[in-house]
Amino acid sequence: MPLHVYIAEDSPILRKLLRELLTGQGMVIAGEADSAARAIDEIATLRPDVAIVDLSLREGDGFEVLRGIAGAQAPIRIVLTNYGNPGFRIAASEAGADYFFDKANQIHEMIRLLVALPHARSRVNGAPDN
Repeated sequence: MPLHVYIAEDSPILRKLLRELLTGQGMVIAGEADSAARAIDEIATLRPDVAIVDLSLREGDGFEVLRGIAGAQAPIRIVLTNYGNPGFRIAASEAGADYFFDKANQIHEMIRLLVALPHARSRVNGAPDN
C-alpha cells in the first residue's frame, strides 16, 4: 500500500519538486496547501500517513499546522524548512514534529526516511518484509 503524503509548503516550485520526487518513489500526494488553516482542515479530512510541513507559509506558519494536527490519529509530522538552527528544531519538536529536515541539504535524507516508512510499519504490525 503506497504512503499517502500531504505537503504544506508556500513555494509552488518546491511543492512541484516534492510531488515529482515522492510520486517517483511510488508515494501518493494526498493534498497540498500554502496556508496553515487550509493544511489543518485538509489533513483532518484526508488523513494522510505523513504531513510534510514548512515553518514559513503564506498565511500562518508550520508551528500552527503541527499543533493543529496533533492527536491520536495524527500523521507522521515532518518539518522541511530553511530554518535549520537548533532553536527552530526544539520549537518544532515541542509543537509535535516527529522529524526535522533542512531544505538546503537534507531533502534526500527525508526521501530515504519516507521510502523506509512502509517497511518499518509492516514489521511493527507483524507483516512479513517484501
